[in-house]
Amino acid sequence: MLLSSFYQGAFAPTALAVDEHAAAKILGISAMTLRRDRCDGRLGIPFTRIAGRIVYPLVALEAWLDQHTRPTPPRPSPTTPAEGAPRRRRGRPTKAEQLARQCAAEVEVTS
Repeated sequence: MLLSSFYQGAFAPTALAVDEHAAAKILGISAMTLRRDRCDGRLGIPFTRIAGRIVYPLVALEAWLDQHTRPTPPRPSPTTPAEGAPRRRRGRPTKAEQLARQCAAEVEVTS
């Protein structure tokens, strides 16, 4: 369980719901993001209003996290260029590369 690993030892939760600051800490976002989400609902983080107070049920937070967790994509293996092919650099060519291309173009024109 994610939440049980978040709380340890004497800080184990006894409540069923937490306030926005604790919920923000659990989710790793700011309390302002939670307030904004309550208004526009873009993230859809579940909350409850009890006696005028906004609380976030721990079970609902964990379910929301599970629902919105994506697997880590595999890292691409480093590809090696084909044998004999020069490796392409990103960005602007160096002066030496520009001169080599100009010389190659002049040789092709005169041939």
